[in-house]
Amino acid sequence: MSEQPERIDAVESLGPRDEAVIEQVRKVLEENDALDRFGITLLHSHFDLGDDEVLVETVDAEARTLTIRPESKAKLDAEADPVVTSWRLRADGSLEDVIYCYRPKGSDFHMI
Repeated sequence: MSEQPERIDAVESLGPRDEAVIEQVRKVLEENDALDRFGITLLHSHFDLGDDEVLVETVDAEARTLTIRPESKAKLDAEADPVVTSWRLRADGSLEDVIYCYRPKGSDFHMI
C-alpha cells in the first residue's frame, strides 16, 4: 500500500493557486477529446486503509444512493469484476488504483 492521502481536515480546498494546473489539465483533456471521460478529484482520506484494503463504491439505483467503503482486495477479486474509477498519478508515471466500482462477477451492471 502506498502513502495515505492527507486527512480531509488538513487538505487545502481548491483555490487560486490551482487555476494554472486545472487549466493545463483541461487543455490536455480537450486536445485528446477526453473532457467527458476524465475529471479531477481532491485526494484525501477520512480514515486509514489496511495494506489489503481498497475503497469500493456500490450503488443502489432505486434509492439513488452511492456508498464508498473499504473492502478486502482478496474478497473483491473473489466476488466481483470491479471497474477502477479513480486513480492517483504517481511521480514515476504509474497509476495507483484508488476507488473501484463494484460489479458482481458475470454482470454488466454495477449494482448490488
